[in-house]
Amino acid sequence: VEKYRIPMTDHTNMSFMETSHISSAAMDPTGARFAIGSMDSSLKLYDFAGYNPNDPNPFQNIIVEDGYPIRSMAYSSSGDRLLIATGSTQPYLVDRDGQELLKFVR
Repeated sequence: VEKYRIPMTDHTNMSFMETSHISSAAMDPTGARFAIGSMDSSLKLYDFAGYNPNDPNPFQNIIVEDGYPIRSMAYSSSGDRLLIATGSTQPYLVDRDGQELLKFVR
């Protein structure tokens, strides 16, 4: 942090919240929400407005596709959708609240 001169006034240790290794993270364009994908195929969605550093639980915790780790994620330019690529051949599209909108075919 000091090497790159990143200003930091507060931080939260989130390592105790994960039961698996974090494989991907994405921040929405507005900076209001962020998503964490894990090797155990879980997707955790956080909202900074409702975030409590003393009790840092996600507002949504989803198993995207059981047995396939989340490899990559990206929010749309408007921030209303999240594209998720797992270890399978079928990407997922969810809305900003974690509801599945589309599962692509092979």
